[in-house]
Amino acid sequence: MQWDQADGAMTFDATTAQSNHGPLYYQLTAGNDLECFPAEGLVDLTVSNKVEIRAKATTAMKITVYIQEGNAASWDYSKFSAKTLTLDLTTEYQTFLVEDIADTNSTGASVDITQVGVVVFELGKDQEGEWIQVSGEKVSIDYMRFGDFSVSSNEVISSSNVNVFPNPATDVLNVEVNLDEVATIELVDLTGKVVATQTLSNQGTATFNTANLSSGLYIVSIQTANGVVTEKVLVK
Repeated sequence: MQWDQADGAMTFDATTAQSNHGPLYYQLTAGNDLECFPAEGLVDLTVSNKVEIRAKATTAMKITVYIQEGNAASWDYSKFSAKTLTLDLTTEYQTFLVEDIADTNSTGASVDITQVGVVVFELGKDQEGEWIQVSGEKVSIDYMRFGDFSVSSNEVISSSNVNVFPNPATDVLNVEVNLDEVATIELVDLTGKVVATQTLSNQGTATFNTANLSSGLYIVSIQTANGVVTEKVLVK
């Protein structure tokens, strides 16, 4: 998996074959975009057992996503939760949510979802068991969210009504909204921690002091009674 800085997304190549075919294992990392610690990003899904993924592809395709216990990537179904997620991808970003991730595998044996460290992407057969023919395509993952940070509501607020600037930010970050309703604006780091929050009762601009924040990627979440929209911002 590679980082596409222009699109602000993680990408991987997608090609299928009936032989020499294997999935992609993404090991969760700790740290941030400056200090990355591969295979150290274990998350506990026992309290809020759901995962949300926003993704697209260069052509329509279906991908099955498995949630695996531990950090060691291994094509071993006994380590996968029985609950999987199907990404029915198009060329436009969509948000997919899988809830009630089970602490058992497909045979009923125990899976440790207190120590989830690997997300597995499998492209192969469709639901009818037919091989999907894909060659030289690309899949883009805008974000993955785990546990309480997952948002199951539809993103019905148009991003055209939100302006986040400057991006990258150094000392201050402005979030301008053009909405005729109360909006709660949160600045969230990649661990899901809310580092700052403001409320606007109508149209206006919220200003966040970012001078003392750690450098890295953050999520700006704008929430109203009618939905939520998120934007990514880099703090230097």
